[in-house]
Amino acid sequence: MLPLLRAARPGRADSAARLRQVAGGKERQVDEYGQHHASGLYSTGRIILNLWRLLRDELKLRIYTFEACAAAVLQLRTPRAPPWQLAQWFRGGATRWRCVAYWVRRARLSLAMIEQLDLARPDAPPVGPPPASRQ
Repeated sequence: MLPLLRAARPGRADSAARLRQVAGGKERQVDEYGQHHASGLYSTGRIILNLWRLLRDELKLRIYTFEACAAAVLQLRTPRAPPWQLAQWFRGGATRWRCVAYWVRRARLSLAMIEQLDLARPDAPPVGPPPASRQ
């Protein structure tokens, strides 16, 4: 079993501490910029893009729903399923594929928007506070 899965098994009282050990043992540093600009999702060694925040900076729309952003960037209309409908599909057994297909489509469209707007190019300036100058 993968170490991360083993550390996160249900019923373990020390799951959070064990996950920190697996993730490198480092506590997340708290900084003012991060508190105001981060999404609240952290993963050691990974870059997590807050697509909604990036699209809000790139696009000028009246409404910033996923569907409105996809329509503006990709010229593609996408359906929106309410959470109760997704839960019903997922619990349905035979209709579980609909729920999974819905989220896979949204993930693919998110990647397509990132590519279309060229948000993840290798030569892009780093996002975050400017590095501290050394004296």
